[in-house]
Amino acid sequence: MFGSSTQRDVKHRIAQARSQEKIEQLATIAERERIARDLHDLIGHSLSSIALKAELADKYIELNQQDNAQQEIKQVAQLSRDILSEVRHAVSGLKKYNLADSLNKLIVELRQHKFTVQCDNTLPTISAKIESTLSLILTEAITNILRHSHGNKVSIVLSSNNQQISLAINDNGKCGSFVQGNGLQGISERCQQLNGTVSIDTKSGFALNITLPENE
Repeated sequence: MFGSSTQRDVKHRIAQARSQEKIEQLATIAERERIARDLHDLIGHSLSSIALKAELADKYIELNQQDNAQQEIKQVAQLSRDILSEVRHAVSGLKKYNLADSLNKLIVELRQHKFTVQCDNTLPTISAKIESTLSLILTEAITNILRHSHGNKVSIVLSSNNQQISLAINDNGKCGSFVQGNGLQGISERCQQLNGTVSIDTKSGFALNITLPENE
């Protein structure tokens, strides 16, 4: 009897150990995926901004507008310092993204590149997790607009209704053939993690619509 009881106990412990090992493996994979998404969004946006500003500085030099060129180069240097800090925080998992700050920064950047921006943000206080998710989604969406849009107007609407948070981003560019890359795939994955939905329409410019449960 004691031998049978001991065997059951050993088998139970082995099963628990294997289960714990599986949980740890899944947690490691999830953390790697999180870091990959964060780095893609952060580095992709910052490098796009650096490239655009470097090209603009080169144009100013050709036009012999040295003061303007120098200003763009200073901004490139600051962006480089910022990205180093953000990458360190993203890898450590300590980075918390303030939605209002991210939104203001992105609007300024759009206007620097001659976009007219209309923004309507009526969100109530939201959880830090949703705030970080929305900040990263906004960053990736605006990065795509800066890279690919041939328009000059962007609309950003953040709202809440019936326990649902909504984000709508539209531009007036021409998308042509549309292929969903890593950036938009990352947006979809972030939304899925919070039980949200994503829809993309390219019939008239680029339109991204996202809904997230307010209580996630």
